[in-house]
Amino acid sequence: MPNPLVVFAAGLFALDALTSTPRRRRPLPRVSKPKKHTPKKRASEKKTEPDWHHFERTTCDALGAIHVGGPGRSDCVGPGFSAEVKHHKRRVGTQVVEKAHERGDAVVVSSSGFTSPAVRRAAELGVLLQHRFPRVSGR
Repeated sequence: MPNPLVVFAAGLFALDALTSTPRRRRPLPRVSKPKKHTPKKRASEKKTEPDWHHFERTTCDALGAIHVGGPGRSDCVGPGFSAEVKHHKRRVGTQVVEKAHERGDAVVVSSSGFTSPAVRRAAELGVLLQHRFPRVSGR
């Protein structure tokens, strides 16, 4: 004779299978897709220098000055003058004009222009402002 507990358990299991909704499986953990291989750029396609550096160099060439750069130094030094070159998305403000004057820069060149307070302050200090210096051959 079969064990009554086993028969009872088997009957419950069969009854449960008939009456209940099927259990949901737990979702599998997401596996990240392997990254696609991107071919290396050719030497001609690589960017050799940042845009701001190129802007400084071409501006210095247009001014007939030597590109010096570096933190706390003028960007361009020419015969009898020095210049500060800024390549930003926003317009240059008064602080840049005042720092350039303290450093002894006679010219401030900006790719995006100057705020009106900066223009007034430059007129007071005698600093020449230049917006978008003409392009020299290059990019």
